[in-house]
Amino acid sequence: FDDYAADNQKVHISEFNKKISETISGQPVPFIYERLGRKYTHFLIDEFQDTSILQWQNFLPLIEESLAYGRFNMLVGDAKQAIYRFRNGEVELFANLPELYPKAVTPGEKTTEQLLKSQYKEVVLESNYRSDREIVAFNNRFFEAVKQGMSEKIKKVYDHHIQLLPEKEDKSGGFVRIDLLEAEDAANYREKRLQQILANVRQLQDKAYKKKDICILTNQNKYAVEIASFLIANGYAIVSSESLLLKNAPEVRMIIAFLRLLLQQDDHVQLAAFIRNLLLVYPKHGSFHDVYSRSLPLMKKSVEAMLNDLGYGNVKENEMNGMSAYELTEYAMEKFFGSSNNNVFVHYFLDFVLENQHNGDGSLDAFLSHWDKKSDKAFIAMPEGKDAVRIMTIHKAKGLKFESVIVDFIPRNDTITKKEYWTDLDLPELKELKAGMYPVVKELNDVGLGHIYDEEAEKTELDLLNMVYVAFTRPVSALFIVSHRKGKKQNKFTAYIDAFLRSENVSPDAETWELGQLRMLKTKKDDEEANAEELKDMRSSSWKDLVTIARVDDVTWERMSVKKARTYGNLVHKMLSEITYAADVAPVVASYEVSGLLDAAEADKLRIKLEKLVQHNELRAYFTEGVQVRNESELVKKDAAGATFQRPDRVVIAGDELVLLDYKTGAREEEHKRQITGYAALFDALGYRNIKKLLVYINDDVEVVTV
Repeated sequence: FDDYAADNQKVHISEFNKKISETISGQPVPFIYERLGRKYTHFLIDEFQDTSILQWQNFLPLIEESLAYGRFNMLVGDAKQAIYRFRNGEVELFANLPELYPKAVTPGEKTTEQLLKSQYKEVVLESNYRSDREIVAFNNRFFEAVKQGMSEKIKKVYDHHIQLLPEKEDKSGGFVRIDLLEAEDAANYREKRLQQILANVRQLQDKAYKKKDICILTNQNKYAVEIASFLIANGYAIVSSESLLLKNAPEVRMIIAFLRLLLQQDDHVQLAAFIRNLLLVYPKHGSFHDVYSRSLPLMKKSVEAMLNDLGYGNVKENEMNGMSAYELTEYAMEKFFGSSNNNVFVHYFLDFVLENQHNGDGSLDAFLSHWDKKSDKAFIAMPEGKDAVRIMTIHKAKGLKFESVIVDFIPRNDTITKKEYWTDLDLPELKELKAGMYPVVKELNDVGLGHIYDEEAEKTELDLLNMVYVAFTRPVSALFIVSHRKGKKQNKFTAYIDAFLRSENVSPDAETWELGQLRMLKTKKDDEEANAEELKDMRSSSWKDLVTIARVDDVTWERMSVKKARTYGNLVHKMLSEITYAADVAPVVASYEVSGLLDAAEADKLRIKLEKLVQHNELRAYFTEGVQVRNESELVKKDAAGATFQRPDRVVIAGDELVLLDYKTGAREEEHKRQITGYAALFDALGYRNIKKLLVYINDDVEVVTV
């Protein structure tokens, strides 16, 4: 990295504070202002709780000089929102004010500290102008209960956690709900989490919350990706940055690692990447250590041998010989995820591969090189300005507010944040060990350095609690919290929830806890104005930058023109041909919306219409999993005039009964009856006797006519 930076005359941004410190260290303030080219008399540092020690030391000489002249300076922050320690943010700089941190040692540091103390005035802002009454009350009670089990240092940070409502504003109302999910294993909990999040979104929509009023917060990008994929599959548009990047989806990373292994079989890093992402998609395979230990020796034989051990005996290396990058990707998709896979990330990735193949070399090596260059910009495109659910990490949400928030918080398994610590052991019995990086583990107690582990564990606890605080204080009117029920494998977050519920005298068997009432959301004046008139401006730019051609699957273009596909009847028929069971409605509609054939309003209307159809009393049984279904299967009728082809819309075999469904839009016609009767005659000739004929009219309502 150093060689690359030197050769290309680049400096990593993390180096700037260090270089500034080296430049100004020991220099008088006039020298600093001379280098800056101008002088400042007042300083305001916002988000001070996330300032690093080095940054503070760089600013101190300037602030010290300003204070010496009696000038006003301001440090603004909240120690409870310090969540950037992984970027060297040091909350104790703020928590210890006006004293210096680390502790003042030299005469110069002590003089600076005395000056800070002489000019220091603390002002606590107690009023909450964001959240409604019940959310403020919940947070006050929650963090009061949780901090009781904390160290004195953490209690000090949460000394001023109680917030008041502004006297002149009506902040009545607010709603909080905690869902405690019971699950046998990680896979089961994942499914229940996602279903609960979807239920919460729908509950908010029932109360007139728009999709854009809903934000889902999680503490790790991989869970944001998981939620995004699930909601898209259920017909929801989403807005997110990291969670829509293709490279963040474990299914995509798994395929990429597999393709790299085909090129270089002895690449242990890619084997590890493949297994890590395989386990994210299919946790049933076991632990990473066990799977990797089994797979490594098998990889020396072949990729096929390794995959066969994992249960993918259908992957054959001889079948992949001579395949292009696109064909290999499609092959991997089918073998790993099945031919009916609806994962939107995988399908967009396949489009990405195909686009690259159309634009150049279709070889695997060329594609992987292209992916390395473009993967940071390859994402699922959602139309700008669309009414969509927002999904983001808690770190990205800091400083923002949302009408409603759903918190999906899953702490990491690690007990501490920083894994290594720089220290000088200076132990007589271990003279060979001097200053260096050492692992932060409990065993440090054995060499008299237990305080390092204890201090790091305490800071990690504060990191976690602060993350929870930031998440819980984002909503205006509604807060939903999804958590695991307390059990043998309790984590810190479930422990916090448990401590709060015990303080509220909630039964240990409770599955939910609520505070307040979820009310109908009033349409805000600024929303109405925004909807009434759009701002329009004139911009000059190339038409090539303004026009996007939506990608649509080949079958759609092959079977109908764009104009024809847009007509109601043909579009409904096309979508129904892709619906096998009731659960397919949402993902099918979503795929048409993503591909550009439907806008958001059209998609919502058609989803409701199709849901009504598959749940119709006379049709529900024929869209239930377990029945045999054939959509648009061709029948050949041969007679003296030759062969003719007929295609009934849907054929269902349930027990000894064969059911014919023919979809129609518009008014009834006698021809419709003759047509379905003709289909029945063909099946009668094939030996089917118990045949039921249903004409399904899809207009404002769904009407079923038995012929």
